Amino acid sequence: MKIAQCVYIFVARKRVCGYEYDSAARILLRFAAFVGKIDIALVSEEHINLFLAHGHLAHHTWRSYRSLIRRFLSYWFARRQIKRIPEPEQKPNVRTRFFPYVYSRADIARMLAAIPACQVRRKCIISSSTLSAIILFLYGTGLRVKEALSLSDSNIDFPKGLIEICPGSQYRYCTIPIGRDVRRVLLNHLRSPERAQFGTKALFLTRKGCPVTYLMLRPTFARLRRAANISRPNSPLPPRLQDLRHTFAVHSIARWSDAGWSSENMLPMLTAYMGNVREKGFLRYFELTPSRYRSQLSCLGAGRRSAVYPTSTQTEMKRVRRRSAIQ
Repeated sequence: MKIAQCVYIFVARKRVCGYEYDSAARILLRFAAFVGKIDIALVSEEHINLFLAHGHLAHHTWRSYRSLIRRFLSYWFARRQIKRIPEPEQKPNVRTRFFPYVYSRADIARMLAAIPACQVRRKCIISSSTLSAIILFLYGTGLRVKEALSLSDSNIDFPKGLIEICPGSQYRYCTIPIGRDVRRVLLNHLRSPERAQFGTKALFLTRKGCPVTYLMLRPTFARLRRAANISRPNSPLPPRLQDLRHTFAVHSIARWSDAGWSSENMLPMLTAYMGNVREKGFLRYFELTPSRYRSQLSCLGAGRRSAVYPTSTQTEMKRVRRRSAIQ
């Protein structure tokens, strides 16, 4: 059988089993077009290595593509169309430490001020008031973007100040409290003329009454970020929409530190609120908390970086690391 025909059969089988398999199908079709009109029994390690090297892929993408092609060939090996499964080269798993961008309050204010000019065109499917409500809601609750966009107004209990997250899921369902500011933002959003005309539907709607999706919101936020002139210095990676979740965590820890609260008692509450199981992942937020020292940190070398942190922050970081190691 020709490799392109095998790809169509493999993808159709996956979709019958309930998988969408759209992105994987595109990758396999590109692989079939790269290899050419040959029989699947003739596919070798050299074909796979040349395909992976042709695209100049990142390490994690390389490993993902290699795993997909290997699963595809294993499928046909089990059906005796090939005699052995080729083993292409494997790149080592390079572990990197990524730090999210933490928006300052000035950044949030600039984005909110730039929304009317950013959404003035008729082609913009999200209104200015809806986009402002989304930014403030994500910043004020720390929810994941897809969790926030999946909410409906029936999931919000305004008298009790509670929000039901993923009510149809058995594993990710939870109820979180919201403060007065978030409640005021949501009430103003639901009572606005643009939103009230559609009645009881999803919490965030487009101008035509359709639910806002992540694919709609991502390019809109990128345009807003450029209009507000917000960028990450000395890095090619731009600030992301999901960084509002990390900003919520960092600003919460900063408020506790200013109020003199114990981080050992508050960190478990923050992990439970944000839906994270491990507390070790929150240790990096301590390194991002003293935002007022960011300009000094950029001028110093890596060897002197720890000296800039205040003594109280260093003590809290060591204490939580020691507590996590014991657990």
